[in-house]
Amino acid sequence: MSADLSSSSYFAEIAGKPPAEQLAALQEMLGRQNATKEGAQHLLNMPGPIANVLREQLVREQDEGQAKIETIQELIKIFTDPVDFTELEDKPPAEQMEALNQMLEVQNRITSGAQNLLTMADLSDSIRKQVVFEQDVAVARKEAIRRQIEILTGERASIKQRRRCGWPELHHDIDI
Repeated sequence: MSADLSSSSYFAEIAGKPPAEQLAALQEMLGRQNATKEGAQHLLNMPGPIANVLREQLVREQDEGQAKIETIQELIKIFTDPVDFTELEDKPPAEQMEALNQMLEVQNRITSGAQNLLTMADLSDSIRKQVVFEQDVAVARKEAIRRQIEILTGERASIKQRRRCGWPELHHDIDI
């Protein structure tokens, strides 16, 4: 079952909060959903006529609970690891920088587009909350990309400085 990231109930609880509070709210939601799923599982394991009568409903609720858990886990992953940089690892620094700048450009466009949508007066409340959430995710991704750029430029700067001072290289030589 794949996660449905468009569910407005998640956005209603976290929209407009700072990222740390959003993450805490998502983790709390995850705990509630896990407890609900475990409760349904416990009822399913109980013998007797009530469990038999409610079995279909309990199975459906357990499946829905699992889908919600997957959605919340996906949202938590977005906040804790907003951008995957593994595809850049084998590229030369110049290509890494170009890719990072392209990623940053995309996130800037998403942020700008979200801001433009939010200025529209005819957005429904649920759509507005989704847009705010997407804007928050784009901001988190921009911060992660900027940190990666700083790491890359810091590494490049330290190599140039070591070469200028005549110090030995500490790691593989990067073509700068």
